[in-house]
Amino acid sequence: MKQVWRTVCLKDCPDACALLVTTDRGSVVNIAGDPEHPTTRGYICDKTRLQLEWLHSPDRIHHPLVRTGPKGSGQFRRATWDEAIAVIARRWREIIAAQGAEAILPYSYMGSEGLINARGLDRRFFHALGASKLERTICAAAGVFAYRQTVGIAGGIDPEHHERTRLLILWGLNVVASNIHQVPFIQAARRQGCRVVLIDPVPEGNAALADWIITPRPGTDATLALGLMNVIIREGLHDQTYVERYTHGFSALAERVAEYPPERVAAITGVEAATIVALARMYARTHPSLIRAGVGVTHHVDGDAAIRNMACLTGLTGAWQYPGGGMTFANYGWFPINYEALERPDLAPAGVRTINMSQLGQALLAAQSPVMSLYVYCSNPAVVAPDQRQVLAGLQREDLFVVVHDQVLTDTCRFADVILPACSQFEYEDLAISPWHLYLQHNARIIEPVGEARPNTEVFRLLASAMALQEPCLYDSDEELMRAALDHPQARAQGITLDALRVRGWMRVRSSTEALWPFRSGFPTPSGRLQFYSPDLAAMGLDPLPFSRPPLEASYPLHLVSRSARYFINTTYANLPTHQRRARGRPALLMHPVDAAARQIRDGDQVRIRNQCGECQLHVVITERIRPGVVASDGRWWLRSMPGGAGLNALTEQSVSCLGRGPTFNGMRVEVELANSPAPSQPPQPVDGNRR
Repeated sequence: MKQVWRTVCLKDCPDACALLVTTDRGSVVNIAGDPEHPTTRGYICDKTRLQLEWLHSPDRIHHPLVRTGPKGSGQFRRATWDEAIAVIARRWREIIAAQGAEAILPYSYMGSEGLINARGLDRRFFHALGASKLERTICAAAGVFAYRQTVGIAGGIDPEHHERTRLLILWGLNVVASNIHQVPFIQAARRQGCRVVLIDPVPEGNAALADWIITPRPGTDATLALGLMNVIIREGLHDQTYVERYTHGFSALAERVAEYPPERVAAITGVEAATIVALARMYARTHPSLIRAGVGVTHHVDGDAAIRNMACLTGLTGAWQYPGGGMTFANYGWFPINYEALERPDLAPAGVRTINMSQLGQALLAAQSPVMSLYVYCSNPAVVAPDQRQVLAGLQREDLFVVVHDQVLTDTCRFADVILPACSQFEYEDLAISPWHLYLQHNARIIEPVGEARPNTEVFRLLASAMALQEPCLYDSDEELMRAALDHPQARAQGITLDALRVRGWMRVRSSTEALWPFRSGFPTPSGRLQFYSPDLAAMGLDPLPFSRPPLEASYPLHLVSRSARYFINTTYANLPTHQRRARGRPALLMHPVDAAARQIRDGDQVRIRNQCGECQLHVVITERIRPGVVASDGRWWLRSMPGGAGLNALTEQSVSCLGRGPTFNGMRVEVELANSPAPSQPPQPVDGNRR
């Protein structure tokens, strides 16, 4: 009765692991990595390996629910699908008649990375409805935007070529938590003589991978990159021939980086001037060199600028001309997906408003034109959205009609008017791309939906019918959606079809030669060159050159960094006992011994972390693997597991970054004190330098 299926992990993770899933009598009984996949290599992380606990969690939703008690009470009754869809359609018609369709807002991200269920029929439906558009910025979007302004596409070096490098800079990447399959490539490179530099204010967990650890102050990565460029140009270490042939705007760049000598950069970043000079010389003289940048770098007010500045470094040294040299941040752009056909943006009315998902609290509490209905899927905004106090206050509004489509009863579900049961990835068919490796993969439907669960696509077809929407494409089948996504010239040229993917499980989207030298003949920018100076940014009224913002005066002494967790993916799995036990058993705050001693805090103490936005409580883990003046916490625990019921986002603002309007999760300044110490008499007020 047992059967082994080839499929893929659809969680929000760069590794996009190829899976071998065993079923027995219609149930999943084992999940393992596919040893034949070139990057998975038979190994999967504990998050995925333990996913059976998620599938059978007592939090799993089995049938539709309709609210019966006050908002936030978690009181619901069972309903039928017909009733639930009818309730949604009736309320939406009332809202559209009174305030217009823009009063309805979809809220989603990558709780599933499946192309069809995460960004297919949902986009078509809300476009056709005329709902507000969601600017999906909460993860890597801001960095991708900045990177594209430099090299022209969200694409870099194939990770299978990372082992060729002789200098690998891991810049703000929590490898062991968020990109574990990078580790074998790092180890292979080191065996061949590669030097590995880790740049991170919190090297805890990753220090063993590096030969050299540099710990700048959080949020100063853009400045550090400018300082490296200053040394390279000042000492004539740049590749003059490459710069003249393949880059645009060098003279303007040289003038800009002249403002960032090592001494000034040292004062800003906390990295010694001698270290900046030594790293710049090593980077300029070592070939091939590779920068592997992480998403955490982007979650600052100029975090997207940091990614742009790193990309400019690769142009100065001509890193792209060496096999395996250059940069890897996001490889989405290499995938031959027809997003226009999949998402149908032409269905949206002209001029419809766009709301940044990182500013959800503001949208829910706006005095004019507030959001009147929120449809949540593939996300958990009560925990993951910035400024938790405002978000929860908005969700608490009795006049806000909230629908949540999810697999489990998340914190956001507590505020829902209607809850719809969602399928796990094993209960629907889909396609998957990766932001890291270059394999397009097929996700097989291998079990029947649990209870009355339905996938996103089926629900949006039901909603389209209930709202009497006439566009035929709103009723396309999942197979039609997948074939539309693959209707791309590059896919046709490479023989990438749905039928082939169903048989093979995965297919490579670029040849080895293309992946080795992605920009050998130039860059897909308007100038055909790597752009130190970006005309597009200038046209938008943004700084067209690499830049950084000077540090602002801090009203709180410690810098709080929010890191990827080894056993959670955002809030996914954070409700499960096994994952919680492995994640130190309780929400934790990493703290340097010097900072702990100054506050008479001991290892294991429960502390209160506070700032002008709010406060939360955690238990301290004292470690020297963190920069003094910095504290850090991993992942997003569910609020029921947080002492006091508040999470890290009780401390974050809704400010966004300079270029791509991404969140500034890692821009938090805080104070930490023992939880039983007297609370401040009144909430601290923000100072001018603290609001960005």
